[in-house]
Amino acid sequence: DIAKGGDVRYEPPTAHVTEDGDSTPSQDRFLMIAHDQYVCQKNAMTLQGGIPGEDPWYAFSVKSRHEKKVEAGLTLRLFHAFLPLYACRRKWADRYQTVDLPLFPGYVFCNCATTSIGPILNVPGVVDVVRAGRIPAPVSEDEMVALQHVVNSNLATDPWPSLVVGEKVSITDGPLAGLSGSLVQIKAAWRLVVSVALLQRSVLVQIDRDWVTPYRPMNRFQVTAQLKQA
Repeated sequence: DIAKGGDVRYEPPTAHVTEDGDSTPSQDRFLMIAHDQYVCQKNAMTLQGGIPGEDPWYAFSVKSRHEKKVEAGLTLRLFHAFLPLYACRRKWADRYQTVDLPLFPGYVFCNCATTSIGPILNVPGVVDVVRAGRIPAPVSEDEMVALQHVVNSNLATDPWPSLVVGEKVSITDGPLAGLSGSLVQIKAAWRLVVSVALLQRSVLVQIDRDWVTPYRPMNRFQVTAQLKQA
């Protein structure tokens, strides 16, 4: 799986030939199409340049309600895109329906080399990369690790349009064991706050109070090891 950083190698296509050494017209046409696909895939892999775990994550602002289209466009071009979603129950005229909405409306994350930012800006729907002044600003790796594990935990999450200040805690049990964040109580439910400081936004994830202990710092390798065990 290229989008997930799998070890994939493309080989140029070859044709089967007849006993006299010639390929058939249908085989020639297949070879031409296959070769074109091979060239496109090879160019896209070269263009991507993103190596998960080595290249930084960037946040790209996108047109309103274009988040899923942009993620699909990036994935089609073999970029390592990430669009965190949450399940939201919406009421229609005569029924309720659960839909998946972006946790960070207006943004899509992409793990890529700095040299790939220019080509990504040409993807339909992308507006710009989030910058610090005029320089593209990478998202904190620790924040991205926490965000990905929250999304993959299948726990109830909600977007929050600002940074949330609360008691700093560590999670020692449950699917988020190894993460740290702020603890807040909303309507009798305990929520762990995972923030993306660059975007000044947060995600609230519902947790069990028994999973929480006072904050204890851990390095990135300790966090990763504990998350794999969860």
